[in-house]
Amino acid sequence: AGVETRKDCLLLTIKADHKINSPRIEKHEQISARRFYHKVRVKSLKDFDPQLKAWLKDAYQLAE
Repeated sequence: AGVETRKDCLLLTIKADHKINSPRIEKHEQISARRFYHKVRVKSLKDFDPQLKAWLKDAYQLAE
C-alpha cells in the first residue's frame, strides 16, 4: 500500500491480486495479469473501517 497526502485527506494506493469492486475505489489500474492498484480516499478516522483494514491486510500479505 502507498500513501499520498492531500490538503483534506489521504489517498491510499492498495495493491490486490484481483479487482476490488466498491464505490469507495476512486480509480483502479491493472498493472499485470494478477496485480491491481486501487485508489481510496480517506478523509477521517471513520474511513478506517473493517473493510479498509481487510484491504490493507491483504495488500500487506501480497508484499511478504
